Amino acid sequence: MVEKTEVTLYHSSTCPYCVEFMPTWNTLKKIMPSVSFIEYEHSKNPEEMEKANIEMYPTIKIKKNGVEKMFNNERTIENLQREISGGSSSYESYKKYKTKYLLMKKKLGIK
Repeated sequence: MVEKTEVTLYHSSTCPYCVEFMPTWNTLKKIMPSVSFIEYEHSKNPEEMEKANIEMYPTIKIKKNGVEKMFNNERTIENLQREISGGSSSYESYKKYKTKYLLMKKKLGIK
């Protein structure tokens, strides 16, 4: 049985980086409805912060098939989507396809 992917955000409402990230987080929740998104705010859930050993904000943890890991990349929709899905985001797939297409055109001498 495959477990549902969980993405957990640990944040603080007083952290400017967290405030800046929240629109990205909310968009991600909308475009990936099959993923379970969990959110803990520092002042409302200090026990969760301590339990998870959170030392800085925002912190994102991704749990797939029982394995949890910290997300350590630029917090963009594309990077998060790629990490969560375990593959390429649709934008990344498009870029790869376009590159291959342009190389093939060049090889064949097509303008």
